[in-house]
Amino acid sequence: MVEFLFSSVALFAAVGKIQVTLHGADVDIDNDNTVLINAKTYERTFEMKIKKISELITKAIKGKSHVRFTVGMLKDGNITTKLYNSNGETDYISYSYEIGSIAKVFTAALLAKYLQTGEMNLTDSISEYFPNLNDGKCYPTIQRLATHNSGYSPLLPMTISEVLFKLAPKQIWNNFITKKKVVITGSEFMYMDYPKMISIIEKKDLKDKDYTWSYSNFGIAVLGQVISCVAKKDFSLLMNEFLLHDLSLKNTSITSTPPNAVQGYDDNNLAYEPKDNPFKDLRNLMLPAGAITSTPEDMLQFIKVNLDTNHAYSNYTHNIYGNKVDFRDPSSGRTMQFKMGLAWFNDCTNPNIYFHEGNIDGFSSVIAFDKVNNVGVVLLMNYHNYKERDELWRVILETL
Repeated sequence: MVEFLFSSVALFAAVGKIQVTLHGADVDIDNDNTVLINAKTYERTFEMKIKKISELITKAIKGKSHVRFTVGMLKDGNITTKLYNSNGETDYISYSYEIGSIAKVFTAALLAKYLQTGEMNLTDSISEYFPNLNDGKCYPTIQRLATHNSGYSPLLPMTISEVLFKLAPKQIWNNFITKKKVVITGSEFMYMDYPKMISIIEKKDLKDKDYTWSYSNFGIAVLGQVISCVAKKDFSLLMNEFLLHDLSLKNTSITSTPPNAVQGYDDNNLAYEPKDNPFKDLRNLMLPAGAITSTPEDMLQFIKVNLDTNHAYSNYTHNIYGNKVDFRDPSSGRTMQFKMGLAWFNDCTNPNIYFHEGNIDGFSSVIAFDKVNNVGVVLLMNYHNYKERDELWRVILETL
């Protein structure tokens, strides 16, 4: 049985009534028998969730010979971490994982710093920060970049020729010729310098409107470059200073050689080579979209920052911008409904929950928290994606 932080059922006598505290919810009940029935129902439901968590973890690590799967939980300010290998739970070691697209919420937090100082505004057009752009055209605002309503394609900065003549043949070769069924992420094409960024921006004809939601790595990269222009610093240096000094995260950074780093693997248990990952190149302007490495402890500390209602950055990043989005996760097949904060996904089923997932070659991750119940969960794995992820973090969050 997988053990987690559990809430106990507390019964208190109060003014002729019995108050029941079930998992953080207080209910006044007059009848002793009703209390017992509700407590038993709660206990059965709770046990079913624990069993489900155990089953999902078992499925997630199955067949992964080199797996290092960390589950981190936060409740009442207390942190619990557990590590699993291919045989199940093992002695805990704090590894450094690549967190992929979760880097976007750190970029949004950095943006919030400059929104707070008034050096940037969400309604600003990016043309205000890139003076060499052509006049007379419409360009996205800062808000549209941070909420994926910019009109930029999810394929960017890949070109049509790269998709047709490099990415597609590689996918066909792996899935139909060798039958390896390897997930081709296209990350090897995610390198971009400043001239390429400006060229893509200028070639895209946009209107001054909120476009239909479309997840854009390129849009977040442009956002990161705008912040760099404001700060007059290279993005990797700027972000690393922010992570260390503003967020007090000592083991989270943009770096090509993180300490105690775990190796990433594909679905065939083959190691990904660092040379294939352009996010290790600190000159790459795509860094804001997915180049951060972190530990479970730092990720949970970042959840604490987001649960702190007095923290100025959260007031910006957790505000809701735009309408509900229906999105089908291709890895799990589950349909998610959410609204957008600045880079954060706000769950429509439970609006108290904010989350973001990350995939990059050889790594899969998720960070999620409930602002009302003050609980959070982090999942970090050194394999690219697994279909149990979305259901697993949700069940854990419900159980805390």
